[in-house]
This record gives sequence, C-alpha cells and structure tokens, in this order.
Amino acid sequence: MSALGVNFGLGHGHVGQAGSSVVHLVGGVAALAGAVVLGPRLGKFARNGKPVAIPGHSMPILRSAGLASTLDRHSPEPDPRVTVIAVSTMLASAAGAFSAMLFVWLRYGKPEPSILANAGSRVSLPSLLPAPS
Repeated sequence: MSALGVNFGLGHGHVGQAGSSVVHLVGGVAALAGAVVLGPRLGKFARNGKPVAIPGHSMPILRSAGLASTLDRHSPEPDPRVTVIAVSTMLASAAGAFSAMLFVWLRYGKPEPSILANAGSRVSLPSLLPAPS
C-alpha cells in the first residue's frame, strides 16, 4: 500500500510510523461495522426522528479523561525536542477546545463544558499523531 502514491504519480508513497495507519484504519472500519450493526443508542432519537442530546453523567470524570488523553499524546520515544512537542500538543488541544466552545456558544447562545472537553480538546489531538521522519 505504501507504493500506491508512487504507482499513480502522487508522490513518494505513504509510510505510517509504527503501523499507526493500519491500526487506525482497522479500528475505524471495525467501529463503523459495529455502528451499522447495532444502530443508534436507545433514546437518541425522538418519535419524530429529531436527535436528542444524551448528556454526560459525570463532568469530573469527563475532564479527567480529557486530561489523561491530552497528556497521553506526548511522544513515547526519547526526543530532545520534548518541550516543543509538549507545547504544540497543548496549543492544538487549546485551539480545538476554543473553536468548539466558540461554535457552540454562537450556535446555541451558551458554552457547553461537555462539548469543550470532548469535541474540543480530545478530538483535535489526533492531528498530532506521529508522522514518518
């Protein structure tokens, strides 16, 4: 698969570090298959078909999980640029959280902490997954 780009004139091919591309592809396909088979959660849609928000049950646990996943994004390999990596990780997380909070605030008139924790700080972090060097 790494030679796909070379064969079609799209560059030098794709190389994922430590198999991260394969791991995420398999996980994503398995999650999609599970979602198709299981369908939506009970209570997710009203009788008229309109989606209903399912609020989180514990905000302290949600924030703790957000902090843990944020700190988990640091490179496991010894790297002399660890300060730069840490700062870029925190800036990406803060930018994602701020963008999500701003969107929800403009759209619904008030900020929502669960959106800030989940959709903001945690969803922006996969952009920092290791790239081949």
